[in-house]
Amino acid sequence: MRYILLMIAAVALVGCGGEDEESNPEKGYVHHATVAGQIEWVVRKAAKKPTGELTKEDYEKVTRLSLQRRKLLKIPKELEKLTQLTFLDLRNNRLKDLKGLEKLTQLEFLRLKNNPALTQAQIDELQKALPKCDIYSNPKK
Repeated sequence: MRYILLMIAAVALVGCGGEDEESNPEKGYVHHATVAGQIEWVVRKAAKKPTGELTKEDYEKVTRLSLQRRKLLKIPKELEKLTQLTFLDLRNNRLKDLKGLEKLTQLEFLRLKNNPALTQAQIDELQKALPKCDIYSNPKK
């Protein structure tokens, strides 16, 4: 019985042996813990550019981004460079305002659910600035 438990634990710790593309240093891509690092990683992956200086064209290749559950209090400044974003997921954060999102004029789909400090007035103001964007939210105020 002890042997079986040991084998199960070993398999659970080692995993299935699949390659994690998101954190593969051999391919030059390393997933970062910071939001700025995550955005840079997404840009590098979209541009197929693991090293070197990122250009405006590199940032424009990103059309989708998920920053859910990142404990964000405000919109990261780095998002302004992602002018071609059509999908943005900011669910389950701690956002207090939405300043900066109005500049993402290509947005078609925005998830803002479970950001308890946001108000309906803030959502309405953003909707006016981005009339073609479907905004999914559940403001408490």
